[in-house]
Amino acid sequence: MDNVSRLIASTFLRSWYFTIPIQTLFFFAKGLTFSEIMILESVLLVGILLFEVPTGVLGDKLGRKWSLVYGSLLGLLAWIPWFLAENFWLFALSFLLSGIGIAFQSGSDQALIFDDLKSRGQEGDMQRRIGRYYGGMTLGTGLAALVGGFLAQSQNLEAFYMLYILNIIAQCLGFLLLLTVQE
Repeated sequence: MDNVSRLIASTFLRSWYFTIPIQTLFFFAKGLTFSEIMILESVLLVGILLFEVPTGVLGDKLGRKWSLVYGSLLGLLAWIPWFLAENFWLFALSFLLSGIGIAFQSGSDQALIFDDLKSRGQEGDMQRRIGRYYGGMTLGTGLAALVGGFLAQSQNLEAFYMLYILNIIAQCLGFLLLLTVQE
């Protein structure tokens, strides 16, 4: 498996969010209001906005692979508050960590793919490989949402927590695969 294929496979696994269909139900079960849920989404976007440039600078210094690794690691750490949170503030911390993780990964993925293809004289293959990259991400998210909706039919917190555990397992597998990608 070539380098770009490993990155595509890693992203496919890291996009398995089984909890997409139940996230709002989970927040309601945890006592959050609809307004608080929307504020959490805003915290995510503010985290991305505030950290886009600083993480880009760090990514240029550390390397594209390591920017992706740090972003993925922050994304994994962001799941911890989901199991501990009983109030808005721990969820807000989680969403901020996720936003910073997304900022770390933003652009580094495409740059890594381009650099890898360029080093092999295959720059003309960029569009096709980027299409596969984002297609794999979309496919992973869609399949996980279907599975998550099926597994959470009982709509209770135990089923919801099981889906979050599945999220973490898939993302850990994707993280381990990401570590095999070459700069």
